[in-house]
Amino acid sequence: MPITRETCTEMLDVFSGPHKDKYLSRYVTNAKGDKYPTLESAMERARNDPKCNGITLDKKGMYTVRRCSILKDSPNGELSWKKITPRDKAEAAAAAAAAAEAKAEAEAETGGSPDVSDDEEGEEEEEEYEEFLEEEELEVVVWNYKGKKYYVDEENIVYCPESHDAIGMREYCIYCPQSKT
Repeated sequence: MPITRETCTEMLDVFSGPHKDKYLSRYVTNAKGDKYPTLESAMERARNDPKCNGITLDKKGMYTVRRCSILKDSPNGELSWKKITPRDKAEAAAAAAAAAEAKAEAEAETGGSPDVSDDEEGEEEEEEYEEFLEEEELEVVVWNYKGKKYYVDEENIVYCPESHDAIGMREYCIYCPQSKT
């Protein structure tokens, strides 16, 4: 089956991540040693396999399907995507419900939500930002890079403000005035 934007979006709904500097142990038994050149091909292989609980990107840049579901610290800087289980979805729904209830209680105490901005564009951006936080349950900050707005989480994963897809990693570098690099 060819990978399309729609199937890729479906697959991303099945996996959480990327989880930076984490790996999942134990290869899926019938896939031991199988390596995939792209995340999409690994997700295609893994998504319907009940023995597969995630994918790890190794230090050589290859994706492997993994059996264990517990994220472990990686000494090699690996990235992993964990398969989202029905239990994960239920816990996320419960957390979202609790947050909504707490917000409603806070608004009831203060007589409504505070006025964020009179500027319509600013309000629209704030609503998009709030929706993004609720959907993903991530703590993100707005990051402006080369005149464009992005969201960045605590692991420095960069998200597109329109689609909310993970699009890369923010890396810091130090500017050296002597070499101008």
